[in-house]
Amino acid sequence: MDAPRSAVFKALSDYDRFTEFSSRHEESRFIEPAADGTPRIYTKVRGCVWFFCRKVERYAHLSLEPETRIVATTEPENSDVEYGVEVWEFEVVGEHGLQTRVLYSHEAKPRFWVPPVVGIWAIKRTLRKDALSAAQSIEDMALNDALSTESND
Repeated sequence: MDAPRSAVFKALSDYDRFTEFSSRHEESRFIEPAADGTPRIYTKVRGCVWFFCRKVERYAHLSLEPETRIVATTEPENSDVEYGVEVWEFEVVGEHGLQTRVLYSHEAKPRFWVPPVVGIWAIKRTLRKDALSAAQSIEDMALNDALSTESND
């Protein structure tokens, strides 16, 4: 992404603004922290593959390693997935540190029926397409925030 790592991390760790990245995210917000103070989030995502549409609600614990890593671990007892781990990692690239490589992975086991073989392929295809679109929105937000911060200094 053509934005500094600190700005990209800030944009992606702000779950109150996640709905601005993707039309699939109907809701996203921070919720009451866990008893030990660990941040928690709630997301509701809507997706359709052909005739198969589903809203997926997720509650997760959030682990933030400033500017380098975000891990969201699903709370299965409160979510539509039995298991889920989403990881964002951030690397500085480019000569002046003004670009960021974002490595993203997401594993999940849904509690609901997914059409076999073709359904899984179609879901992965849809998610990849959405990720590319979301990446542009994230980059724009991060760059605007970085420029805004610079002008205030």
